[in-house]
Amino acid sequence: MASAEERSKDQNSIREEIKGFRAKFQEYQKTCKTLWGWSQYDRNSPEFVALREAESEERQELTYLWGKLENAFRRLGVESSGIAYGRQFLIMDEALGERLFNNPIKGNALGMAVSLSIKAEGKIESVNLREFVIKDSEFHPQLGSGKCLNLFADGHYSEAVENSFKIVRDRLRELTGYETGAEAFGKGKLYIRGASAKNVDEDFQKGVQFLTMAVDRFRNEKAHFADAKITDKNRAKQYLELSNLIMFLLDEAEIQSI
Repeated sequence: MASAEERSKDQNSIREEIKGFRAKFQEYQKTCKTLWGWSQYDRNSPEFVALREAESEERQELTYLWGKLENAFRRLGVESSGIAYGRQFLIMDEALGERLFNNPIKGNALGMAVSLSIKAEGKIESVNLREFVIKDSEFHPQLGSGKCLNLFADGHYSEAVENSFKIVRDRLRELTGYETGAEAFGKGKLYIRGASAKNVDEDFQKGVQFLTMAVDRFRNEKAHFADAKITDKNRAKQYLELSNLIMFLLDEAEIQSI
């Protein structure tokens, strides 16, 4: 995982990139408005052709920058879709589309894109960027070394959750030879130390077993449906916290001899 110093540099870099992106988008909006102000009879003039080429260069640069910043906008909670003329669309995709004329959606999308950029710049100044990156210290080391937290920080929520489920199953297999919760606690004779008292030990064992079985079921459910992707940051973190709890509980595991 990145050190605190490295992560701080990354945070400052994101702040500056968002500021620069906002300024460039405002310039691009001005360029588009200037082009739209030309009469269709004058669009063969050298001045118009040069301006059209400038628009293309600005659009390509912004498309590249958006590719770098899209995950940061998502983690900041900046809405990426809009509605105009009864149609829902992805704001940045429409704003950076090649079709410039006879395309009223682009004009609306440009205004929305500038507003989103200003909003992201405001948010980046009002939050500690660690708020949209899970704190490494809160999570089991194997989730960090398994790149779950990096995937989460980059906005790859489904991949982060799936990775965490695999780590749980790998740990069960390492301990017992079985990767499912039911078999690990059954055939594998897995036992978890940590019950608050002997008389509730059975409840505690069942509780941990059911947690591991929940991972089995969630993983199976998400693997069998194309639309089961996790797009919400908070929901993804909740799934990661489930895997995290299980991993810390498994640190207290032993195999019963009888």
